[in-house]
Amino acid sequence: MHALVTGGLGYIGHAVTAELISAGWEVTALSRGAGERDEPLANGAEVIVGDLVDRDRINEIVSDGDYDTIVHLAGLARARESFEQPLAYFDVNVGGTSNLLHAIERLPDERKRPSIIYASTTLIYGSRYVGAVDENHEPSPESPYADTKVAAERLIAAQATTGRLAAVILRVFNVGGGVDGVGDADPTRIIPNLLRVAAGESDAVTLVGNGTAIRDFVHVADVANAVRLAAGVVRNGACPIFNIGSGVGSRLVDVLRCVEDVTGRSLVIHNTPQDGAPARLIADVRYATGHLDWAPERSDLRTIIADAWKCWDHG
Repeated sequence: MHALVTGGLGYIGHAVTAELISAGWEVTALSRGAGERDEPLANGAEVIVGDLVDRDRINEIVSDGDYDTIVHLAGLARARESFEQPLAYFDVNVGGTSNLLHAIERLPDERKRPSIIYASTTLIYGSRYVGAVDENHEPSPESPYADTKVAAERLIAAQATTGRLAAVILRVFNVGGGVDGVGDADPTRIIPNLLRVAAGESDAVTLVGNGTAIRDFVHVADVANAVRLAAGVVRNGACPIFNIGSGVGSRLVDVLRCVEDVTGRSLVIHNTPQDGAPARLIADVRYATGHLDWAPERSDLRTIIADAWKCWDHG
């Protein structure tokens, strides 16, 4: 089996690449530019350079590759930034997805068409729901970024209904942890921000409200495992959607305390007024556990944070 992983040099991309290679897959990682990360890819992965918004280049890559599946992880992914750059977000996240689908569609009839496994996001649910959400909850995006993820989901699903595409959509909740020394350094997410303070790279972290909001954190290794298992359930004309989370809620203040416990370092916190985010939002993962034969085995909070800390340069 041969997979093309868009965004294969990224945080989740590295974990997915390592998971597939360990399962005996041939993997090609697509990046806008080789060498974007200092961390090495999993042994055995080929790296090719191409930009999703370059339709001719994407056509060339898909035509030349003879892929069984395309794991589509690449894109712009910062909700707040998307309010300032909506055109860029729609160009990359929707236009780039469209270019991949066009490249698959234009393959000759005698060629196999690769399936698509698309990484979507919990943010498509918005703040209208409280508690555990399943895949039947109607999307309620609240940022241009979330709008683009919903649009890409719908585009993929529509193409699947033609019978000329096999697809799976994974709605991934809050990712943490690390694989092979590669962790998350995104400054817009809470765990990297807390670890940055613990490592002495920042003086304090800002916590919205009093820290009682409850969120679902999932280990990046479990996400990668879900991707591999999703490749085994794709079928032409279908586009199932699976929530990928832990199914367990953690208060943000408990995340803070766990980071202090794991690192042995006290953190300085600045609180800001509560925003409109829901008090409790976690994944109902019963559909994924029942139909993918998947389980969030490494997604307890302490393991997530301990594995993330191992990836940090903290002296």
